[in-house]
Amino acid sequence: MGRAAHGHLGIETQTLDQPLATSFRLASPNGALVSSVEPHSAAAKAGVKIGDVIVKFDGQRVDDSGQLSSRVSMFAPGDLATLELVRAGAPVTVQARIESDLQPEELTAREAALQQRKAVTARAQLGLALRALNSRELLAAGVGGGLLVEDAQGSAAAAGIEEGNIGSGRRRYRSEKP
Repeated sequence: MGRAAHGHLGIETQTLDQPLATSFRLASPNGALVSSVEPHSAAAKAGVKIGDVIVKFDGQRVDDSGQLSSRVSMFAPGDLATLELVRAGAPVTVQARIESDLQPEELTAREAALQQRKAVTARAQLGLALRALNSRELLAAGVGGGLLVEDAQGSAAAAGIEEGNIGSGRRRYRSEKP
């Protein structure tokens, strides 16, 4: 069974205490201190840096790192969030496109299930059974992506689409049947 994707910024944070807040020129210990930023993550792309203190997430005050984590996880991957930071004592505002917390293998399984649902829909609506090309088929066809026709009936067959055809973008390639 799969699991739902939750929002992910790609940072590790720690909660501030008063001495730490004072060292970062903050009046109170509210906020989440960024202790690491994953390369190529949503936070890195937005310009978040180690040592930044996140004081607001999408307009809501951040009291501690746990609260920030909870708020980020409630966002869907792809959502845009505004982060208000304090960097070297000065306010900074950045926008981050929230990413998924799922690992690549989990995303691949989710994408495979989505492709299966699309195939069922295509067959019902268009008279086609389609599937994504695997890496061997992509190489043999010389395309970067596409779909293989596994069955064509009705209006699709009448339009000349046959089993073994490969569709890539707006182009259709014929494939020899085995």
